[in-house]
Amino acid sequence: MQLPIKRYLLRYFLPFCLLYGLLVGLSYTAPARAGLFSFARTHTAGVLNTLLSDAMFITDPAMLGVKEEGNERFTIAYANREAVENQLKVDRQRGKDRPDEVDFKNFSLNLTEFYLLPLIFLFTLIMVSPISWKRKGIALLIGFFLLYLFKSFHLYIVGLYQVDQSDIGIYELETTGKTIVSRLRLTLHTALAFILPVFIWIGVCFRGDDWKNIKLQ
Repeated sequence: MQLPIKRYLLRYFLPFCLLYGLLVGLSYTAPARAGLFSFARTHTAGVLNTLLSDAMFITDPAMLGVKEEGNERFTIAYANREAVENQLKVDRQRGKDRPDEVDFKNFSLNLTEFYLLPLIFLFTLIMVSPISWKRKGIALLIGFFLLYLFKSFHLYIVGLYQVDQSDIGIYELETTGKTIVSRLRLTLHTALAFILPVFIWIGVCFRGDDWKNIKLQ
């Protein structure tokens, strides 16, 4: 017999909502936001500078000379790496340490939407699953790694789209490439928020006989 709806809500849905809401709320505390922003900036710059190495991406507000307001978005500045390095050589000869004459473009990402919600959603799904704690630990490691890979690909698509749109002499796509990247950017924005974590959760948590645990004994 299938689990009655009331018992299902109390056993799975209510704990999920409580844990999810708690983690989202904690992510808005000042210490958590500071740490999360630091990680997001470092991770974003590292991935983009690795995957799109002809461009230079900067996420440090001090280097950008900007003061970011609010606790949601952070800025990513980018330029043609060769142009930056060439200008740096000239500027160092003039006693400068920053390529002021290079035209850096920029865009921003929403910390909560881009990074936190998919992560918290996946974590909560795994934690309320009817499997052993050992399997939950393994599922978290594998699930986070898979999510990291997908988010890195998502970052690559976003960065490629922005650079292509900026006409800075690198990663200039043909019409077909522009269309594919543009559609991928929009699709991943939606899929990676809540849809993909569900598939990762199912893949890392459940075996064929685990669904029996969601039935009355």
